Amino acid sequence: MILSVNTATHEGGVAVLRGERMLAARTDARGLAHSATLLAQIDALLKAADTTLREVELFAVAVGPGSFAGLRTGLATVKAFAATLARPIVGVPTLHAIAGTAPSHSTLALLGAGRGEVYAQLLSVASDGSMEELDEAWHVRPDILFERCRRLCPTLKFVGADPAHERIIREYADHHGIAFSDKDDKEEVGAENMWTVAALPGPAALAEQAAALALATYRAG
Repeated sequence: MILSVNTATHEGGVAVLRGERMLAARTDARGLAHSATLLAQIDALLKAADTTLREVELFAVAVGPGSFAGLRTGLATVKAFAATLARPIVGVPTLHAIAGTAPSHSTLALLGAGRGEVYAQLLSVASDGSMEELDEAWHVRPDILFERCRRLCPTLKFVGADPAHERIIREYADHHGIAFSDKDDKEEVGAENMWTVAALPGPAALAEQAAALALATYRAG
């Protein structure tokens, strides 16, 4: 059984899975600090899944980028659980978890970094969940990011864009003559020189994806 914790994003999420099957997930949209809600979330999660912490065999946790305070809370909590129970931990990059929710040969995972900037990484994500980093992770202004991506890979699927990011992406694409779609159509995504925006994954979906990546990493040794 896997307990997955995502506190990298403003609205965190936790999930518990048995192998690759989701048993339960929880989020907290009240806007409170993760330090004030995480333990209660995990307690409610385990009750919903009709299990206990002692049955957890593997812990997965988002390790960033993201909220510094949130990441610190998630990591400290998971490390304490793992040390008490003598269980392994697998850290999962937040941008990998975001990218994994929308497989594509050229997926650009995005996460707001504040002050008009974003965290981003370009990855190739196969339908079986395996992924390859096509470039390093960036902390950058969107216009600089888009110019770099346009040179590296003219066909892109953006994942993690909020409405403000989507507007900026659309404006940049229009200005540079790049075809744009917000439908996430699988046939359209394969078209050349097209930018597509996939739906913003929810925090529970990110926690589930982090668990899947952690399990694959753990099995691979």
